[in-house]
Amino acid sequence: MDKLSSDDLKTLQTLLAKVVPPERAAANILADEAHLHGLAETARRIYDFRRRRDVRARAIAGDGLFGEPAWDLLLDLFIQSSCGRPVTVSNACVGAAVPATTALRYIAAMEDKGLVERQPNPEDRRSNLLRLTAVGHDMIVDMLRQSDDELPAQI
Repeated sequence: MDKLSSDDLKTLQTLLAKVVPPERAAANILADEAHLHGLAETARRIYDFRRRRDVRARAIAGDGLFGEPAWDLLLDLFIQSSCGRPVTVSNACVGAAVPATTALRYIAAMEDKGLVERQPNPEDRRSNLLRLTAVGHDMIVDMLRQSDDELPAQI
């Protein structure tokens, strides 16, 4: 897609202002940000619950009984991005709480599906950052909205 010029942006802003008053647009942006923050809290509750569940399950049945590395990776990426924290591929592997080879296999599969992408780490050329794509972000937001309606508050 071609980039818009500053004149194009001004024209768009003028047209949008006629349809949606600026004060209402600002209120919508704030509401969207608050809603995304609420969804990040839902993601954090799910992630924390799964970690507690995994510890209990491991104590009873050993390793490998419960596990959803792709879901954990997506949750962790969403939580970290909502806080503005970059996530290295190595940290994502740790966040998934599985061996690095397993996490890397899931990351590759999610890259193939267009859910996550790797980018060079500007602070450390030896590592890559992992982030949700727009498709991955929208998918996790949709799933969290559904989960937020279904989850009990104590989770």
